[in-house]
Amino acid sequence: MTLIGSRSVEWIEINQTGVEIGKRGLLQNKPEQMGWSQIDEIALGRYNDGSDHESMVTVNVFLTRGKYGLRKRLIPGYWLANELK
Repeated sequence: MTLIGSRSVEWIEINQTGVEIGKRGLLQNKPEQMGWSQIDEIALGRYNDGSDHESMVTVNVFLTRGKYGLRKRLIPGYWLANELK
């Protein structure tokens, strides 16, 4: 499964209507489409929520708060080298 997944291609598209994140390959999921009204924040950096922090730079897409006041966090391209982010 890991070898099959390593052959997939992840993509992100940002346009006037919002952000779309998806994968092409054998183990692909349906692309996630988010309108600008659903997006709370897009950030590039080391994520730190006070109790947990990352050692590498990531692209973070935070969706607006949903049930129970929690935000959903998407991390497209977390595996990319820093110079490509």
